Amino acid sequence: MIRVLLLLGLAVLAACARPEPQARPEASIEAACRAEAERMMMTRTRADRPRLDDLESRFGGGGFEAQRIRTTELLDRDRLYRECLGRASAGQAPAATPAPTAPVQVRQ
Repeated sequence: MIRVLLLLGLAVLAACARPEPQARPEASIEAACRAEAERMMMTRTRADRPRLDDLESRFGGGGFEAQRIRTTELLDRDRLYRECLGRASAGQAPAATPAPTAPVQVRQ
């Protein structure tokens, strides 16, 4: 009898101690954040692509340096995605499509 009461008390205590699950952001916000992170990474790593292709052609796709660069890019992309979701939860959701910009005029 004491064992049953003890187990029941532990079960109630465990149920109370469990944190509330966080609400998941809307699918449209997730998609916009994912697109923004991808766009930013494509802009950042544009100059590294030829160097990465050269490394892979010399040492193969499993070369340590190329693998390290790709892993770093993935981690950066995931960090940007999480930061965007954090901003979106504060009410600063990104636009689904980037805002149009005026053409740049170059002086000659």
